[in-house]
Amino acid sequence: MRPHQLYGGVPLNPHNLPSYISSSQLGLPSPIPRHVLDHALLSPLLCTVDDDYPAIAPNLSAPHINPEPPTYCLRFCPVPGYHHLLGLANEDGRVAVQDTSKVLPKIPLTGFSCHDNAIFDIAWAEQSASTLVTVSGDQKVGVWDIGEGNKGTKVRELQGHSRSVKCVEWRPGTETQFATGGRDNSVLVWDTRDRSDTVPDNAIRGAHSMGQGGKRKKAGHLSSPSFSSPQGVVTALAWVDSNTLASSGDNDGVVKLWDLRKNYSLYKREPLPKLELTHPGPSSTVGYTSLSLSPCHNYLYTACMDDTIYKYDIVNGFQEPCARFTGASIKNFFIKMAVSPCGRYLVSGSSDNWAYLWNTASEGGPVARLGEQAAEVTCVAWSAETGGDLAGLVTASDDMRHQVWRGKGEQEEEKVRARVEMLGKVDKKSEHSPFRPLLMTPSTSNKTPRRGLLSTPGTGKKRQTPSIMSFLTPKAQLTPVLESPVNVTPTNETKRGLKRRQCDFNDENCPEQPAKVSRQDSCRNLSTSISTLYASPTKCNFTPDSYKSPRKLLVCSPMKLSTNSPLRLGSPFKLFSPLRELRTPLECMRSPTANLPNLMVDGTSPRAVRKSAKKKDIKGTNWLTSYAKEKKQVLVVEQTKIKEAIGGLKNHTGGFSKVKQKKEPKKTVKKIVKLK
Repeated sequence: MRPHQLYGGVPLNPHNLPSYISSSQLGLPSPIPRHVLDHALLSPLLCTVDDDYPAIAPNLSAPHINPEPPTYCLRFCPVPGYHHLLGLANEDGRVAVQDTSKVLPKIPLTGFSCHDNAIFDIAWAEQSASTLVTVSGDQKVGVWDIGEGNKGTKVRELQGHSRSVKCVEWRPGTETQFATGGRDNSVLVWDTRDRSDTVPDNAIRGAHSMGQGGKRKKAGHLSSPSFSSPQGVVTALAWVDSNTLASSGDNDGVVKLWDLRKNYSLYKREPLPKLELTHPGPSSTVGYTSLSLSPCHNYLYTACMDDTIYKYDIVNGFQEPCARFTGASIKNFFIKMAVSPCGRYLVSGSSDNWAYLWNTASEGGPVARLGEQAAEVTCVAWSAETGGDLAGLVTASDDMRHQVWRGKGEQEEEKVRARVEMLGKVDKKSEHSPFRPLLMTPSTSNKTPRRGLLSTPGTGKKRQTPSIMSFLTPKAQLTPVLESPVNVTPTNETKRGLKRRQCDFNDENCPEQPAKVSRQDSCRNLSTSISTLYASPTKCNFTPDSYKSPRKLLVCSPMKLSTNSPLRLGSPFKLFSPLRELRTPLECMRSPTANLPNLMVDGTSPRAVRKSAKKKDIKGTNWLTSYAKEKKQVLVVEQTKIKEAIGGLKNHTGGFSKVKQKKEPKKTVKKIVKLK
């Protein structure tokens, strides 16, 4: 940003947000830095004396009175027009509704009794501000009508969990369906239109089961649909969309996304989610306390008991978290976390009596923290009503008090209960930014040497490729030379003829010359060559005097005296070039090489591809037919040989004739009698 600039009499400086807005109106390149935006939005937050309220009063009718029941849950109403209504629930099983748009007397809220045990979570219906769902440690789920204010009416009481119910979330886009999770390691989906109060609409049993030694069960482990393993606890739920539900456990370190278009009640094996996000760190404390989604539902935030909040990309399903937020002390499952309605900030309670704020675009430590309380801060909630720059924020602590934080700006010190404390966080420059170009691997040693870098052995200088500037700039003034047969461009006759027609011009264009002639006399005679072509049977439309070579210019050509080349594209000399002439259509022209021998047709060219003469296949035959015929012929020959062999043998009734063996004559043994 340029210094010493004024806009409406106000200097543009990087210390306030209006200066950046003014500079953007002027068209100056001034992106708002993260620390400037945080300071502009978070620094006005404060809690006045009028916004510091006591919690719900204890239940005096209970057999065992708890003088200071802590607040376990805070929820703002999501229905438009009722964002100022705040629902609270405490350990005694009581619920109260507070109107945060009014200044109320500083006395404990009365509320009404809903359960005989602690209420761990509540949820407002998305389309009805008078409908509220509560879950409790008495294993019951209550549906309440709070249209009369602090006197709620019980509509339904559902009993499907075998242990305490820990969390509840209303299904988006519906008025009758919600999901609950409990200590029995099961997730139940209820529909208030069903008549049964004990059978859920869908059930995921053993959602976060763990085997021995912290290992998961095998996929082939059989379990009854009505059985749920007590080894896991469902601690938090969050709806990604109307068909996808995210859940977290207390000791398996896995966040699972379930497709509720399946009926998991019909499966006997361990339920399989459509996506699992495992804990990325080596910590042994891998229990999650709460889940929260970004406004666009593309990122999932999980608060873990290893004092870290993880940010996952659930659209792409990456296993590694996109960011990690540290600084808070999360030591129990009552400490919650929430994302602002704008998605820019993240707030969490902490065991060190502070509430911390992070910018979701800056991972690492927090950017600010809210005033210190007398006990640990457990519950936090954002209001969906954004009347100012930032939505209203409520924090609750275990000292039976809750504070409402508003962006009121400057107030008298006597009326201020607590202020936000900016921590002055400095972002670290990321080494691998997605906006930076990729680093190229140095490959100078592997480059192919170019012709311009080679040096001439004689001079040792680099030989460079001629440029257009060297072509347009004449090195010396050329004097006009008269046209004569002697002044033709000297060149090798054989090479020039091979280049033009792939044959030797000495045999056709030049007469027989003596063995010793000068270099200039050995060049070809164009007039004689053209006359020979003109006398050929093929007619030509040019004369020897009008013939001009389209490729080679003579030294006496007037274009060689010009300093500007007419071949340059866009050159103004191209329109007035002496070479520019009216050309006849191609179909009216005759080729001057029509009477030359065609080496490709004659087959004498060394580059001609010789086609091997192949026998034409008889129509109607293929390889399979020919193979069958050959095999048949072989069989016929073999059968003929066998018949000939059998026919040579004599036939008898017993089959083959026996071969009579010739008996060898017995050798007579002469006995020698010895006379005594």
